[in-house]
Amino acid sequence: MFEAAETFIRSNVDRIGIDTEGRREILRYLDNREYEMAFEGLFLELMQSTRPGDLDPALCRNLGIALGLDRHSVFDGQFWEKFEHYVGTPTR
Repeated sequence: MFEAAETFIRSNVDRIGIDTEGRREILRYLDNREYEMAFEGLFLELMQSTRPGDLDPALCRNLGIALGLDRHSVFDGQFWEKFEHYVGTPTR
């Protein structure tokens, strides 16, 4: 599961419109094996970006759940609700 999350994050962090500082932080979290922080950080950056990512909502949601972000967020207490709205999936 962590390998899938890392592959997903690394393949998308350069492809979508994230500023240099945000990209650097996300990659630092990955390098330190802080997958939850990297995933949440990626999506918080995406939600603020003017260029939305073309991502598979089901894959994103499954990775978020596997990382436990549906139960506990790292940076934003409302992350899961914002995330599901962003990727277009219903909240529980």
